[in-house]
Amino acid sequence: MIYCGLILFIAASIVHLAFCALKRNKAADATKVFLMPLLALTSALALAPRLPESRTAFVCTLCALGFGCIGDVLLLSVSEKRFMAGALSFFAGHIFWIVQYVFSPNGTSAYAWGGRMFFFIALICFICYGIVLASTYVLLGKPKGVMGGGVIAYGGILCALNFTAINAVVSGINGKAALFYLAGSILFFISDGVLSYTVFKKDIPYSRFIIMLTYITAQALLAAGCVLPYG
Repeated sequence: MIYCGLILFIAASIVHLAFCALKRNKAADATKVFLMPLLALTSALALAPRLPESRTAFVCTLCALGFGCIGDVLLLSVSEKRFMAGALSFFAGHIFWIVQYVFSPNGTSAYAWGGRMFFFIALICFICYGIVLASTYVLLGKPKGVMGGGVIAYGGILCALNFTAINAVVSGINGKAALFYLAGSILFFISDGVLSYTVFKKDIPYSRFIIMLTYITAQALLAAGCVLPYG
């Protein structure tokens, strides 16, 4: 059953990306809404046999992908209100990804947060994140008001997601699974960066294909990073 869910997810992703590349927007919209539910189904099938041990991962992964699905639907419209609502939905989804890795039995709470290595990594990361957020804000034209605050807040949660992943990799928690989690957090930066540029500045060739390719891969890698420790 797990492989059936995975095959359906991969097939749906390929079809959706093909529509994006061909600029068949209506068909791409119609197939987009199936992606995260299929990934959630695959994750649930993988984690269910390990309940109750995998309970935290099970709940948080399904919630993260559920909010991702809601965000996908909201972003089918380009209106400012729906864009902000979609960003808020993804914001909530990222919180669940972080919570899963921090508080799961194999997660980042399992190692010492107070060591010297942690503070050194934190300092380097926070400096880099500050530069990235400031550069992004300027690149997007210094958006004002709620939109500007939303850009900073959403960028902040992406940084927190990435930092959680870096911390897990350096600390050796969950082995190779943490590398999937880290790769997913990086791809989310790329996907949302391209999306924000097309919304605030101007469109680029094949922007939807690039955004969805990196987004789908990011969600799949984050899910893999949460599922594999229980495999």
